[in-house]
Amino acid sequence: MKRIVAFLLCALMMLSLAACGKTSEPAAETPKNDTTAQTQTQDSGWKWTSPVEIMAPASAGGGLDTTLRALQPYLEKELGTSIVIDCRSGGSGVTGYTYSFNETPRDGFHYQFTAPTAIFSMAAGKFDIPVWDELVPVSGCVQAEGMIFCNPKCPFNTVQELIDYAKANPKKVSIAIDAPTGNSGVLCTQFEQGAGVEFNWVVGGADESLISTIAGETDLLLATWADSAAYVGSGDIVALCVLGTERNEVIGDVPSSAEVGVPIELGYSRMFTCLKGTPQEAADAFEAAVHRACKQAGWEKWLAENGFSNNYLWDHTETGEALKAFYTLGQELLNK
Repeated sequence: MKRIVAFLLCALMMLSLAACGKTSEPAAETPKNDTTAQTQTQDSGWKWTSPVEIMAPASAGGGLDTTLRALQPYLEKELGTSIVIDCRSGGSGVTGYTYSFNETPRDGFHYQFTAPTAIFSMAAGKFDIPVWDELVPVSGCVQAEGMIFCNPKCPFNTVQELIDYAKANPKKVSIAIDAPTGNSGVLCTQFEQGAGVEFNWVVGGADESLISTIAGETDLLLATWADSAAYVGSGDIVALCVLGTERNEVIGDVPSSAEVGVPIELGYSRMFTCLKGTPQEAADAFEAAVHRACKQAGWEKWLAENGFSNNYLWDHTETGEALKAFYTLGQELLNK
């Protein structure tokens, strides 16, 4: 598993995914008149003449949805038009991308906001449609580290105590995850193998997982800080560790998994895509608008408050490399 993670990091630098002939780079931030719905970008000459629909292949209120809604006002300002967010959960991304593939026009006004879970599903052959062959990278956005939380009544208070208890009680410790074959499942597997433990997985939606941990029906929760911080503050759950190689500056008192010998690089990357047939000038203009929006002070403040950074604001080429790396990782995991 560690070799797979190392491969993923190298792949992010080395692998290349064709982006439908994209050659332009994101334009520099320029003043825009946000009172008109027909803004013409300086990037490609594309005009945003109607609302933009962004499909998130996850449940409303989950990480993809909350991140996108936080970005929405800044992105709407840059586009000069309104955004409709369409959350379609189910099948670890299958429901949402099947909808986009079959139901939405490729007219330059329809995009997707996704995480590696959907890409793992494509690698696992879960789709009945050739969506991977039709996927076009547009832009990166952010990445959130996975975290392990616990119910405060659990018989352990630190991540090392959790590991010791789980080793002494195989499969007795339950963990709530929302995507066993997606991001959550991969992260949980990496932690289990690195720590030499085995949990009892309890699968449910993001909200169900949180509620079950708060209620004590499950011991652990695998989620992100942005999704769970309020419940840590209220004392309903306890943050045990960040699944990463170092601590998160926002929550510096929470140790990283690397501190107990389990360094993890994979996180919840959040990226924009579209499908083949989307006008090139529209995809270029959308990419540039995302990059301008993500440089706004209000958005950067939201990132800092929720434990994110702008380090994953990839251009379309970098996003393509990341998508290919996630796809390859998914194939490696499937083979194992």
